[in-house]
Amino acid sequence: MNSLKVRYILRHGHALKSPVASLHYFPRQAAVGEVACIVGRKVHSQAVSRHRYQRLLREAARRFLKANPDYDMVVVAKPEILRVKNLTELQKILQPHLDKLVPNSKFKT
Repeated sequence: MNSLKVRYILRHGHALKSPVASLHYFPRQAAVGEVACIVGRKVHSQAVSRHRYQRLLREAARRFLKANPDYDMVVVAKPEILRVKNLTELQKILQPHLDKLVPNSKFKT
C-alpha cells in the first residue's frame, strides 16, 4: 500500500481503538484488502523491536483480512503493544474490537 493510500485511510476512514493499536479501515478499493502497519519511535526506540511488532500486527491483520477481505486497513501501534508476547495474545486483544467491524469475525490461519 503506498503512502498516499495510507494517508487517505487515516484521514477519511473509520477508526476502532484497541488497547494496543488504532485500526483505521476503509472499504477496499483493490481486488483484495490491503494492510499497512505503523509502529513509531514512541513505541520503542530500537528498530529491531519496532519491526518485530510490525510483523506481529501485519500477520494478525493479514489473517483477519483473509477471512474478511472487504477492507483496506492501516494499523497504528500504541506503546501498550510492548506487553504483547505473541500472535495469539495479540489476536485475543484485537478480536472484540474487530467484532465491531464484522460481527462474529474470525482470524483465518
